[in-house]
Amino acid sequence: MLTIFSLTSSVLQDQENTSGESVSHVTTHAILMIIFLIFMKSLHMFPHETEEIRSFHVFTRARFIQKKGPNMKLDIGCGGNKKQGFTGVDINPGEQVDFVMDVRKLEFEDNSIDEIFSRRCIQHVEDDEKALSEIFRILKPNGIFTLEVASWYGWLFYRLHLSPSYGAYKIFHSYRDSKLKKMLEKAGFAIESLRHIPSPRGLGYDIQVICKKEVSDEKPA
Repeated sequence: MLTIFSLTSSVLQDQENTSGESVSHVTTHAILMIIFLIFMKSLHMFPHETEEIRSFHVFTRARFIQKKGPNMKLDIGCGGNKKQGFTGVDINPGEQVDFVMDVRKLEFEDNSIDEIFSRRCIQHVEDDEKALSEIFRILKPNGIFTLEVASWYGWLFYRLHLSPSYGAYKIFHSYRDSKLKKMLEKAGFAIESLRHIPSPRGLGYDIQVICKKEVSDEKPA
């Protein structure tokens, strides 16, 4: 980054010496803005930025994308398998990750996201109830949230060291249908459907819940 600034300063100095006139304020500002944008983009590529810089980075990107129009859809915990048509959110940087964020502290405004999808993410979050609370907060009224998690089959498969991803996660919650339903309802969601779907590992099943952020029409007395 210091090299980029040095090169830019040299270019500006050369232009001053050649033309005999200083570079205009507008040109200087534009060049500095380009450097700043390159710097901000680089933060998304490297995992070692400070928490303060990362927080500012994701917040400004979130505010920018929210101005792009309606029908904003997020894939939370997308990893390298982002759902088509969705914007990727993950705690780790990656090619398919548009925002590096912790699901327990999403840098989006209240009631700002139209639809949210999350596959095998909250099962690895220590405070999974906080994660669901954050998802509920940013989802628009009547917005749809589709959640997919591993069943006890996936949990057992992992604990027996049979999963290729064994050792990658410190947390792996075990869910039953009733537990998952209770957690979602506690967060404020209304359950639309709950079903078992084929596991990507080919063993057992995953649990898929489609729910809605319902808002009561009743006004407080």
